[in-house]
Amino acid sequence: MSHAVAVPLTPGERIARIRESATLLDKQEWSDIDLVLSQHLLPTTDDAWQGSKAQYIVEMIRDAPDNKLNTLHQYLIDDALDKPVSQSPWSGTKLRVFFSHSATHRQLVSEVGESLALYGVEPFIAHDAIEPSAEWVSVIESALTECDALVAFLHPETPKSQWCEQEIGWALGCKRPVLPLSFGLNPYGLLGKYQAQDCHAFLPHRIGPFIIDWLTRNPSLLGRLSTGLVDAFVHSGSWSFTRSIVPLLERIESVTDDDLTRMESAARGNVDVRECSIPPNLTGPEWVARYVKKRRGPTSMPDWPDPEVPF
Repeated sequence: MSHAVAVPLTPGERIARIRESATLLDKQEWSDIDLVLSQHLLPTTDDAWQGSKAQYIVEMIRDAPDNKLNTLHQYLIDDALDKPVSQSPWSGTKLRVFFSHSATHRQLVSEVGESLALYGVEPFIAHDAIEPSAEWVSVIESALTECDALVAFLHPETPKSQWCEQEIGWALGCKRPVLPLSFGLNPYGLLGKYQAQDCHAFLPHRIGPFIIDWLTRNPSLLGRLSTGLVDAFVHSGSWSFTRSIVPLLERIESVTDDDLTRMESAARGNVDVRECSIPPNLTGPEWVARYVKKRRGPTSMPDWPDPEVPF
């Protein structure tokens, strides 16, 4: 009787699982983090930890055997998907970005959210996401607890909003990456140490790409961000949008084999990838082939046999 032999994870696959596991697990309390790790026969420590929860989790699981890492990762994914909708305002497993803003500017913030969603990121905008009948305080608490990052829209009205200050303080206290956007107000208080982007003259469709650019420069977010960006690339509806995704994907070294295969399929089946020219002098399929080869390894063949694509 033969038994299937498990294929070892590639370094890229391990990095992706470690990052995503840390992103999913660090939303829990310290005691629950240690409980989950210990029940998966992974190490914990009683020593005082000086870093963030995410850094702690990465340190505890970085050397885990493939089977334990896979089991933990699958458990965390299943746990996230199994949560009742009433407990969470988030709809899926895309990167989750909380938008903190004053109600006066909800139209601007909503338009920025629409622009950001094009890149495979899920924004939370309280005035758009909360149903009138919902217990809105609980919804906001859940949104903050489960978010991956927070963007603070700083207007002159912001200091008058206790909610904005509490939301920002919550995110800082939980060690979430925070991006301040200035619309006539510079960061203050605990947020004062962060450099703000002056956006008062920006149209909404320009702010979304800036946020995406910032997200790709935060290593702790890349595990969940990569699949969203691949989604955006695979479903691109124009050459210009395809070209805008390319430099963002270039910053992500770890992409799952499934996502790489989807990119190969898009290079064959999506005209806005297949016929797109990518600077300096590549076609869409040529760029995809090089990208996949670099991340999957030189021994892997592409999903489509095309002698025109150099390897």
